[in-house]
Amino acid sequence: MEQALVLVATFQATPDTRVELLARLSEMVALTSAEPGCLRYDLHVDREDDTRFVFVETWATVGDWDRHMQTDHVLALLRDVPMLTTSGVQLTRLNPV
Repeated sequence: MEQALVLVATFQATPDTRVELLARLSEMVALTSAEPGCLRYDLHVDREDDTRFVFVETWATVGDWDRHMQTDHVLALLRDVPMLTTSGVQLTRLNPV
């Protein structure tokens, strides 16, 4: 049986893009949470840096995440990420220990 995929996705906004990035990431929560295979999709903000946003995601399978990455809402966000962040999105894939 395939192991679930756990991801951490980090976005670093600039002070000027913080509000817009937060709005765009917040929209992603409702859209993505309804997708097949999405087990967890939680948005957080760094307690010490309110321009740093972090998603903690759990997908039932890698295929579910792959399909998520091809949705219109993800593609639109990824298109705009270079303008809204200092360094794009940083993805970390995790396995349980």
